[in-house]
Amino acid sequence: MPAASGSAQATHSLKPQRPAFSTLQQHFTPRKPSAHNRKTSGSLHSLVYSTANNPVSSENAHLQTELLHLHILHRSVAPVLQQWYNSAEEQIRRRFELISNKSSKLRIIEQRDQEQKNLRAVREWALNKRELGLAEKVQLLGLLIQEINTTSSTGGKFIRVLREFERWVANVEETWHVRSLKIPDKAELDIIASLDSTWRSEIAGLMRRAEQNLKDIAVLGPALEESGIATLLDRCKLAAESMVAELKRMEQVENIVMQRERVFLKELIQVVMSNKKPVEVKAAPHQSGVWNSAAIPQ
Repeated sequence: MPAASGSAQATHSLKPQRPAFSTLQQHFTPRKPSAHNRKTSGSLHSLVYSTANNPVSSENAHLQTELLHLHILHRSVAPVLQQWYNSAEEQIRRRFELISNKSSKLRIIEQRDQEQKNLRAVREWALNKRELGLAEKVQLLGLLIQEINTTSSTGGKFIRVLREFERWVANVEETWHVRSLKIPDKAELDIIASLDSTWRSEIAGLMRRAEQNLKDIAVLGPALEESGIATLLDRCKLAAESMVAELKRMEQVENIVMQRERVFLKELIQVVMSNKKPVEVKAAPHQSGVWNSAAIPQ
């Protein structure tokens, strides 16, 4: 026994001595779950089963999935949209350049075709020597264009005659309006006077000149269709015909107004003779001619 106890002491002395515990060496160990908190396979299966059969949890999962999709879509829409804009702009630019190049080529072709057509028109115009040669036709066409532009431009004869007629028409309308009021005690009456002889002579002169222009256009003869010469002749003819129609319309209006005025004066005289009551008649101011500086706006 003494020997056994000695060996035990020797063995105890051979074990390393544990150092003294210090608060600096203190640390926490993870908490071990208790027996009633441990989840078994059966409890996990029941949890999954209850979540799948829970309609609220399934709806939340569906909403979260949609929200995730919307987030991904919103995050990628800006670069995709910018890429689409860049692609569309590039395609439009290429198409515009293609159309612009084609338009330029077509314009050049049309100009060349028009030049060739004008040259053929000049040759055919020169060969048609019924009354005038090429030089005489060119000179007559230039004078015709100059005269039409001068007559119908601002300050020309036709415009001045037209302004004088418009003032006369305004006076006629005002007189008719006053008569339509039928004021019983009105003793003064305005009588509509016709346009004077100066205006009539100007109308006749413009009419003759426009008709002569139409004759000159007929003398120049037809030109190749869609050529520059044909365009000039058509425009000159249209201007001359329009002037003749306008002058004739002004003459017709004046004749209608004066015919109505004669009927009015005849009825007025009958009324005066039947009532035997003197009526003071005031003549309208004398209409000045188109060359009168007071009647022509400067």
